[in-house]
Amino acid sequence: MRGRGYPAADLERFRAWLVKVTGPEVLTQLEQVCAIGAAIGRELRVEGAAPDIARRKYESVMGAEFANHAIAGWATLVDAPERATDDVERVTGRPARTFAQWARDHADDFARRSTAEVANG
Repeated sequence: MRGRGYPAADLERFRAWLVKVTGPEVLTQLEQVCAIGAAIGRELRVEGAAPDIARRKYESVMGAEFANHAIAGWATLVDAPERATDDVERVTGRPARTFAQWARDHADDFARRSTAEVANG
């Protein structure tokens, strides 16, 4: 927001309103892929992309600065997933769904796309 006419004080005031939407558990990316596979009844695998190949792909869409930042951030999530919060329950009054529940709810979305379609965005 900086650079768009928003004073830093406004950013600090709104920071308290930020809600981190997570499920109730901490899962690695591999565990998330396995949950999606279970939901669609297929064994899935994870294939890593070389950072320079991924960077080129994302730079064309996001620009170099954002692509570099995003790839570095995503790389940290492989072994150190984001922590779970209770924000969903605090905002909605209901517990968040597990990732497995969410994957089952969206199984049709995943099952309709081929591996090539997923890989090519």
